[in-house]
Amino acid sequence: MRKYRICSWKSVYRYLVIIMVTAVLAAGTLPCSIVSVHAAATAAAATTTAAAGQSTAKQGFVTKKGKTYYLDEKGKKVTGLKKLTGRDGKKHTYYFNKKGVMQTGFQYIKSKNRVCYFLKSTGAMLTGKQKLKGLKGYTYNFDQKTGALTGVSKSVDKMANKKLNQLGRSLKRAYEWSRTIPYKAYIADRSKGTAHYAKYGFKNGTGNCYVKAATFTAMARQLGYPVRQVGGYCRTEHGKTAHSWVEIYYKGKWRVCDPSWGRHGSYMSGWMIHYGQKGTWVYLEHKKLKN
Repeated sequence: MRKYRICSWKSVYRYLVIIMVTAVLAAGTLPCSIVSVHAAATAAAATTTAAAGQSTAKQGFVTKKGKTYYLDEKGKKVTGLKKLTGRDGKKHTYYFNKKGVMQTGFQYIKSKNRVCYFLKSTGAMLTGKQKLKGLKGYTYNFDQKTGALTGVSKSVDKMANKKLNQLGRSLKRAYEWSRTIPYKAYIADRSKGTAHYAKYGFKNGTGNCYVKAATFTAMARQLGYPVRQVGGYCRTEHGKTAHSWVEIYYKGKWRVCDPSWGRHGSYMSGWMIHYGQKGTWVYLEHKKLKN
């Protein structure tokens, strides 16, 4: 007959503890290994994704909610004047405001001397001689290299800038100067051009309606405004008479500035009015003067 050894309760307890510890270790090791491998794989994947994101950040033109931006190689919005490859594959100059939004139409870039540019609906800047749709088909001269709207002539531009510096480079003060120069009878011939009349006005400080309009045109253009002198006729309380005035693109609209109107307060001002406005003269048969 086989004899069995009877173990004490202490021995049984010790064996049970060993078995439980062994089971726990065995059970814990495998999950830990899996977690470690998974964590490492996740970290590696994240690193790879970040690296891929840096190298494949979207660059170029993007449109969001009707606004167009240009993102650089880091995916950041560019601002200011930038020469970029357009969607047509050609190099153009574009202008983006402080928020990075691409601008179109007439834009006035602040610098030492205010400069005016025109940007097409695509954002591309115009250069050279251009006829702009919707602006009565007049020809504008934009610098071939910079795209800036050019003035009347080099000699007149110099005189206009000198006067503007004395007036604090203010459009309204320029208008007031042209309006208040003493009237003096002079020729009224559209074929003479703006440069002729402006030069006479800046040199003599006197002149007729053609001279007043020409000096204001020259100064406004140096401030970067799209502006043109026109000559024609107007119907006043004295009947139909030959006359010259200014058309200026101001705050998104073409407006009339007529420096030949009387002093402010005596009757309606000729500052930033529009054709057909009640209380103004009736302007007739007008044509743009050459520079």
